[in-house]
Parts: sequence; structure tokens; C-alpha cells
Amino acid sequence: MNNNNLKVIRTGTLCGIINLTYLRLDGNVIEWIQCGAFRDLGKLEKLKLYQNKLPAIRECVFNVGAQPTGLRMWLDGNPWICNEELSWVLTGRGIWITLRDGNAGECASPCELAGRKLTALAADDLKSTPEYG
Repeated sequence: MNNNNLKVIRTGTLCGIINLTYLRLDGNVIEWIQCGAFRDLGKLEKLKLYQNKLPAIRECVFNVGAQPTGLRMWLDGNPWICNEELSWVLTGRGIWITLRDGNAGECASPCELAGRKLTALAADDLKSTPEYG
């Protein structure tokens, strides 16, 4: 599904593919992923989201309590809003931000975090800002 000009991933888009382990959504123009969009992907191990227009990825995108364990996400090339909604990615919970060509993705905003790598942030660095989506 990479390089297809996808803008939104909605709940139900990936319905019925419960054994999926690798999902490439890179190279699209994804701006938003609806809560629950990946809820049935309990076996997902790799999720490539680099080179999109995602400002955030909320924890509710996955099935709360059944989030994939050991999920690797490629996140670079997105305009990340580095606020407390991103803290679930930074605090572990079985998620690894994978480096691609030495780039783990970086904050686009707020101003004080702009340009900082996601892998260099701690959850304490993230502040409350207006909610995304």
C-alpha cells in the first residue's frame, strides 16, 4: 500500500487481514489514522509510516490492551507534533522507533522541540498542546 497517495486510514480499511505482520504505508500523503484502524492487526511486527504527512499517531489506533508486542515503526519524514499524545511511543510499551538512514523522525512543532529527533526525546519533554484529530 506504499506510494498510493493515501490520505486517511480509517477503521475497517484493513479489516479481515488478521495475520498481517508487515505493513508498508510509506510514501503516501497520510494525514490522519482513525482510532481503531489497526485494532485487528495483533500480529503486526513492522509498520512503515515514513514519508507521509502525519502530525501524530494516537495510541487508540491500535487495540488498547492488545497492542502488538515488539512492533517496529518507521516514522521519519512526517511533521510530528511532539506533545503528550506522542508519549506512548516514547515510553516503550513494546514499540520501537526504527532508524532509517540514521533518521528516526523529528519534531516539526512546538517551536522549542522543532528539529529534535524522536529518539532523543523523553516523555517529560512533551507538553500538553491542543489535541490532534
